[in-house]
Amino acid sequence: MDSPKPQDVATWLTENLGALHTFMRRRESNPQTAEDLTQKLAEQILKSEASGTRIENIGAYAWRAAHTTLVDHYRAKAQIPLDEVGDDFPGQREPAEHIHELRALLHPEIKNLPKRQKQVIWLRYYEGMRSREVAGVLGIAEVTVNNYHHLAIDRLRVALAKRGVTELEGALEH
Repeated sequence: MDSPKPQDVATWLTENLGALHTFMRRRESNPQTAEDLTQKLAEQILKSEASGTRIENIGAYAWRAAHTTLVDHYRAKAQIPLDEVGDDFPGQREPAEHIHELRALLHPEIKNLPKRQKQVIWLRYYEGMRSREVAGVLGIAEVTVNNYHHLAIDRLRVALAKRGVTELEGALEH
């Protein structure tokens, strides 16, 4: 019995370019910039394949590359807004405008968090680190990182509930 043939990269990109653009648009408020980032991402993936990079799972490779492209974009602009870059992947059905509204509401609330909670949120959602990695960076136990994370999420939910927002879906995932 033959093993399944890996999906062709170009075919996968053709079928999923719209989803990649939606992913970019949810995180970049300028529609033209989101389109440019999507095109840059597609070109990078095709160049990687052409250079001989073996891509076993094109879906996982593409979504990780999409996240990296956004992080690089914000680093290059020297504007790294925590509320714009997340590590959540497609699957949510909310429109991009709703996501941007939630993130705009979250931004001042994140600024009001205690220092350690803010650091944990930054490292988890902007840097895309796991709890263990955050613990290493901050020099604290992993269980402490998880506690700070849960406290921060709870504070953000309470703050947004006071504004009439009852869910953080799409703005932060945990």
